[in-house]
Amino acid sequence: MRAALLAFVLCCVSGGVQTLQLVPEVITECTSPSLGRAMVVWNYAGAGPVQIRIGSANGVAMTGLTRPVNSAPTDNWVSDGLIFVLVDGTGHELARATAHVRCSFFPDPIAAALAASLYFSPTGRQRVGLSHG
Repeated sequence: MRAALLAFVLCCVSGGVQTLQLVPEVITECTSPSLGRAMVVWNYAGAGPVQIRIGSANGVAMTGLTRPVNSAPTDNWVSDGLIFVLVDGTGHELARATAHVRCSFFPDPIAAALAASLYFSPTGRQRVGLSHG
């Protein structure tokens, strides 16, 4: 209980609130069996600027230096366990978040088979089935 109270005082009363979140918290819509996308959202109580880096405070920059309260989308490259780090303008780590990717089966074999069997005839009519030409 004392540790929780001390953490609250150090974090919130001293004005040192900084958050970094991935939305959604668990990525389930994937473009491959293990990759998805997220929105990275941050809130730093300081004056800024800040930056999002991948892997560590010294990792590859995902964003340029930007406002202390902001968000940025990823593309379909987020993997399970990937670490996002919020750093200040000097590279000091302020917060971090870890991606959680839990893809459903990809692709749905029935939907994939149906999509593969659709084609359009020269007359512009949609047909279902294999084209024999």
